[in-house]
Amino acid sequence: MASDLAAFGIADPAAHRLASQSTDYPVLPENWEALNLFLECTTQWRRAGLEAVITGLDYGALETVMRMKGAKNRKRLFEQVRLIEGGALQALREQRD
Repeated sequence: MASDLAAFGIADPAAHRLASQSTDYPVLPENWEALNLFLECTTQWRRAGLEAVITGLDYGALETVMRMKGAKNRKRLFEQVRLIEGGALQALREQRD
């Protein structure tokens, strides 16, 4: 996406956010695939209420991404992504409060 934006002379807004968050987090090799699936779905949040509070990922979109990426052992990956989602939801709630 960054190269597409650059082709039109548009700065990538995500690059600024990432540059300002220079914390590295270790990821175990067995969790890389689930993390990448989660990141592929970060635009697929479900929202509810007048304030459009994020309630969780759209699991239909997650399933589609897993199929399109040719993921094996989808049940295990689904559970791993749900754990990541839970942590993300907790962090989002803390930011909101």
